[in-house]
Amino acid sequence: MRETTMGARTPVVKLRPVRHPKAGGNRWCGPAIVSALTGLDTAETAAMFRIVTGRRKITGTHQWEVRTVLTRLGLQVREVAVYSGAGRMQPTLASWHKRWRQDGRFADGVVWLVSAGHHWQAVTARKYVCGRTGDVVSIKDERVKRRARVRAVWQITQ
Repeated sequence: MRETTMGARTPVVKLRPVRHPKAGGNRWCGPAIVSALTGLDTAETAAMFRIVTGRRKITGTHQWEVRTVLTRLGLQVREVAVYSGAGRMQPTLASWHKRWRQDGRFADGVVWLVSAGHHWQAVTARKYVCGRTGDVVSIKDERVKRRARVRAVWQITQ
C-alpha cells in the first residue's frame, strides 16, 4: 500500500517474473506482461485473451485486449500518455524514463505499462520486466531495448 497526497491508501502492484508452465504456455509478450503483473502463468493469461478476443491463437495483442484482460483480473488501467506521430515524434524508452523520473512520476512504486517498439513492458523507477527478459531486471540491463519508441503509457493499480 502507498499513501496518496490525500492520505488515502492505494494498493501497489508488484512486478513479478514471467511464469511459463513446464508444458505448453504462450511465449508472446501480451500474455507475458499480464503474467508479470498478476502472477498467473502464461497459459492462464493466454486463455483469458482467447475468452476476450474469441481468437484461437494469441500471437500479437492490441492495447484494448491487454487493458480488458487486466481489468477482468482486478487491476485498474488508466491511460496517461499517448504519443502520436511517427518516428522522432515518439520518445525512446530511455528518454521517456529519464524525463518521467525527473518529473517525480515514479514515486512510491508506481507501475507503468508501456507500449514501445511493438512490445509490452512494465516499468517502475528502476525495475523492468517484459516477455523478452522474463525476469525483473534493472532498466539499465543490456536486454532492455532502450531505443524503442514509446507509443502509449498506462498506470496500473489494484
